[in-house]
Amino acid sequence: MFNFMTICESLKRHWVAVAFIGILSVCLGAGVSFVKGGAEGDGSTYTAEAVLYATGYGYDEEAREGGDYNYSYSEAYMMTDLRRLVVSGDVAGKVREEFGDDVELSSPYWFDRETEQQNYDRFVYVDASAPDAETAIEAANRAAALTLEKAKEIIPVSEITLSEEAVLKTGDLKRAADWGIDKIENPNDPEPSGTGISLKVVVVFLFVGLFVSVFGFAAYDILSRKVRSERDIERLMEVPVIADFSNEADRKALADNLRVLMHRNNFSSLYLASPSANDALEEVAKNVLQSGFISKGTIVLSESSDAASQLSQTDSVVLVVKEAAAKGAEIDHALKCLAVSGTPVLGAVFIPRKMF
Repeated sequence: MFNFMTICESLKRHWVAVAFIGILSVCLGAGVSFVKGGAEGDGSTYTAEAVLYATGYGYDEEAREGGDYNYSYSEAYMMTDLRRLVVSGDVAGKVREEFGDDVELSSPYWFDRETEQQNYDRFVYVDASAPDAETAIEAANRAAALTLEKAKEIIPVSEITLSEEAVLKTGDLKRAADWGIDKIENPNDPEPSGTGISLKVVVVFLFVGLFVSVFGFAAYDILSRKVRSERDIERLMEVPVIADFSNEADRKALADNLRVLMHRNNFSSLYLASPSANDALEEVAKNVLQSGFISKGTIVLSESSDAASQLSQTDSVVLVVKEAAAKGAEIDHALKCLAVSGTPVLGAVFIPRKMF
C-alpha cells in the first residue's frame, strides 16, 4: 500500500529516472509556453501602456484643479467598470480584430514602490502586448480611444480624458508603470519586455512530471510484487526479517539467532526455503553450516512439486529472499505452500542484489 516510506524507497530506487523526467518536463513546459504564447521571431513580446483619467459621481473640474483629491468609495465601482471595459469585447475584442489575435490587453493597478501597496486612484492603465513594438503602441492607443468612447456611453463618468499616450514599458509588466512611464533608454531600438516563456507554465509542467513519475514508480513497485527491500518482505509475506546479509554482524550472528529462536519455541528441526532458484539459498545455507548449525535441509519452493509435504515434516522454516529475484507468482506460490503445510516461519533472511 502507499505510504510515506514506500514513496521514499521508490524515489531512492528510481531517482535517476525521476530526475530525467523532471528535466524533460521543464523542457516540455518551456516549449509549450513558447508555442502557446504565439511568439514570433525570437519569442519576444513588447508591452505599451496608455493612461486615462476619470472622475465621476459629482466630482467636478474645479475640485480637481484646486481642491483636495476626494477618493470616495463610490468611485471605486466606476474604476472597476472602466477596467472591465478595457478587456471587454467592445474594446479588447475590436483591437484584436484590427491588430491580430496575438495582441493581449490588460488593465493593471499601480503599486507604490516604497510600500508595495496597491493604489486605488482615478487613473486607468491600458496595456497592450504584441510581438513587435509598433503594434503594441498602436494597439494601446486604439484601446484607450475605444475605452474613452464606450465609457461616455455606458458608465456615469463626469469626465474622462487621455492622460498619457501609449509608451513602451519595461520592468514588471503585471503592475502599472510609475508616473511619467518608465520609458526605455533608446526608443529607436527597443528591447523586448518578455521572453515568450511563462515561468508559471514551466513550474506546472515540472510539478506534474515529478508527481506522476514518483507515484507512478511507487505504484509499479507495489503492483509488480517484487521484493526490493526488507520492508517489502514484511509487506508481501508478513514475515519479520531476522538477518540482512549486507550487514556483516547479521551474517555472523545468523546461526546463533536461529538457535535462540528454535530453543525458545522448542523446535528441533529447520528448513531453509526460498521462493525461487535465484534467491541465493545455497550461499545462506553454507553460511549457516559453517557456523556449526545443522538444519534439516534446503528447498526451492517453486521447483518442488511436494513442497508443502516436505515443509510439514519439519518444525520450522526460515525464508531466504534475494532482492528482485522472485516473481510475484513465485512469492504467491511460496505463501500457499507455507499456508498448506502449517509450519511456523521463524523469519526471513534478506539478500541484497549486490551480495551474490
